[in-house]
Amino acid sequence: MKMNKGKKIQEEVEKTLHSLDNIEDIDANPFLYTRLMAEISERQEGTLKPKSNLVGIKLLRPVFFVLLFLVNLVSIIYVFQSGESQINYRDDYLSAFAEEYSLDNPNDEFLELSE
Repeated sequence: MKMNKGKKIQEEVEKTLHSLDNIEDIDANPFLYTRLMAEISERQEGTLKPKSNLVGIKLLRPVFFVLLFLVNLVSIIYVFQSGESQINYRDDYLSAFAEEYSLDNPNDEFLELSE
């Protein structure tokens, strides 16, 4: 069994190597070498201009996080402040619900059901 496996692997390797012989040469852009050499010399001299505005992005990243933090802080403050006022409205809503459906004492029934 191991011999067959080894032979199959060897045959696959040979097929792969033979398929590489049939690959056609690809013609490159004639100015590719010139452009590459120009970029290499600019990098060595330090005169290469950045292709994108990475400096601006790096400066704006902390500003973005500070703004995100402030938005979260404001939303947390708003939720906690509105949470206290919503407790006062709970009893009003329960009373209105009780009146609408002719319930006698909505607060007691609600507490019994939720416990």
